[in-house]
Amino acid sequence: MRRTIRGRHLLVAKLRRADRDAADGAVEEVARLVARIRARWPHTRIMLRADSGFARDDLMAWCEANDVDFVFGLARNERLVAAIASELDRAVAKSRRTGRPERRFKSFMWMTRSTWSGRRRVVAKAEATQGEANPRFVVTSLARKACKAKYLYEKVYCARGDMENRIKECQLDLFADRTSTATMRANQLRLWFHSMAYVLLCAMRRIGLRDTALADATCGTIRLKLLKVGALVRISVRRIKIAMARRARAHQRPPHQDRNGVGLPGRPGLDPRRRSAYCRRKRSRIAGMTRGAAARSIARHQPTGPPRPKNAPYEPRPSDATKVCVSRPAEHKTALPVALGISSVRNPD
Repeated sequence: MRRTIRGRHLLVAKLRRADRDAADGAVEEVARLVARIRARWPHTRIMLRADSGFARDDLMAWCEANDVDFVFGLARNERLVAAIASELDRAVAKSRRTGRPERRFKSFMWMTRSTWSGRRRVVAKAEATQGEANPRFVVTSLARKACKAKYLYEKVYCARGDMENRIKECQLDLFADRTSTATMRANQLRLWFHSMAYVLLCAMRRIGLRDTALADATCGTIRLKLLKVGALVRISVRRIKIAMARRARAHQRPPHQDRNGVGLPGRPGLDPRRRSAYCRRKRSRIAGMTRGAAARSIARHQPTGPPRPKNAPYEPRPSDATKVCVSRPAEHKTALPVALGISSVRNPD
């Protein structure tokens, strides 16, 4: 499964077979995307950033021939580690002496023995953590004058982690990794459905949720706090009733409301656990009345006078009730959970 993401914009979502190389077909996809981008923005600078699975000579050669910069991870080997042996030894010695992580950077020209067509710039990070060596390497088309070694690794290449977070949003929050159907065509269609859900959520986050608390929220947070709506389904002989919530889940409820955001009678000054039990008993008594009797009972017990201090002992007053929503209990009812929102298309297996 390959996804190409720019910022938070999903560009490509393509399902591939597992018996192929990680970069198989990457040149064709990159060529198609670059052609579309340059047709609209001809002077835009384009840079590819990917992990070591895409550090292939055909892709790097195409980028060099088409004026596209790249920063790819590079799998370490004995030759690469030997090239930074002195920097790695100094980093390990200082880390053991200070007890803190230590890193040094080095830039040099390098090529493989047979697979690369020419020498390319490699930036190495000689890092020691808890006295143990942890070398990392990247290969890039950026020149030394254009980008220093430390800045290239820490600011340019490591920013790829944010792209990985966007991919995780698709897979974990929108279930894009669910490919349980029997054919590749059906699984590709499922992947496109999930990708379209991601595009819609990103557009809503960018346009509709700008300057709000959810402007930088993940897709899972938006689904949970904004799109999901809880409901109670009552099924009787003649009809099906759906009771929807009055407020959104992210609504900040006042202190006198319960966890579902519904106003309930409560005795201020009680311990929270005792107050919830008191509310349940009061609710059951009112629910057993007729509508008229419940309305008269509530009217007789409307709160009057100034609010009681938070830690003051409880003193009975003529009324200590808040308005409640009363409904006559239905017979033979069945409660079923309902969630409305963007979710995955799953098989009935």
